Amino acid sequence: MAWIKAQIAGLRQPMGLLKLMLMIGGAGALYALLSATYAPPKPWEATAPVYAVGEMATLERIYPAPKMPAVRLQHDGDAVRLGDYAQGVPLVVNLWATWCAPCLEELPALQKMEQELGGRVKVLAVAMEPGDGLKQQAMLTKIGADKLTLVQDPSLALMGAYGRDLQLPLTILYDGRGREVARLSGAADWGSPEALRLLKAIASGHYPN
Repeated sequence: MAWIKAQIAGLRQPMGLLKLMLMIGGAGALYALLSATYAPPKPWEATAPVYAVGEMATLERIYPAPKMPAVRLQHDGDAVRLGDYAQGVPLVVNLWATWCAPCLEELPALQKMEQELGGRVKVLAVAMEPGDGLKQQAMLTKIGADKLTLVQDPSLALMGAYGRDLQLPLTILYDGRGREVARLSGAADWGSPEALRLLKAIASGHYPN
C-alpha cells in the first residue's frame, strides 16, 4: 500500500508523469506490433487437411461461398440453369470450347472422375460457344468424353457471372447445397488421386483447403 501511495505521489512530479507516459506508449507499441503479426485462422483452416496439392495445386478456395448464378443456358435446345442439375450432390462446372486445346485435354479426365465416383458428383461440360450443340457433342465423342452432360452458354453469361479476365478452361466446384466452394483455372488431371480425394471430401460435406 505504501508503494502504491508513493507511485501516485510521484505522478505529481513532472519526471514521474513522463515515466508513466513512456510506459503507456511502450505498451501501446508492443500491442500494435503483436496485432500486426497475428492473423486469426480462417474458418476453413484449423486442422483440416490440405487439398490444393499435386494436380489441384492451383485450387482457389472461395469464401464466403457465393450462390450459383441463375443465368440461362441451353441443353438439347431447351433453356436450363445450373440449379436444374443441383440434386444434392457436388456439381463440377467445367467451362470449355472446341478451339481450346487445354480444355480438350482435360475433358476425358473429368469424365473418368465422374465415373469413378459413381453418382456422388455431377459434371457439366459447359461449352462457351453458340450453335445447336452438334459440333460440341461431336468433339466430346472424338476425344472420348461423350458421357459428360453437354450444356451451352452461347452468350458467355457464366463467364461474366464468375468474373472478368477469366481464361478457359475454368472449373467451378459446388457443394451439395449449390454453393461455390472452390475453383481451378487452367487444365488439370481430374482423374488423379488428388482430384478424387478433393471431390470425395466435398461430397462428404467438407470444405477443401
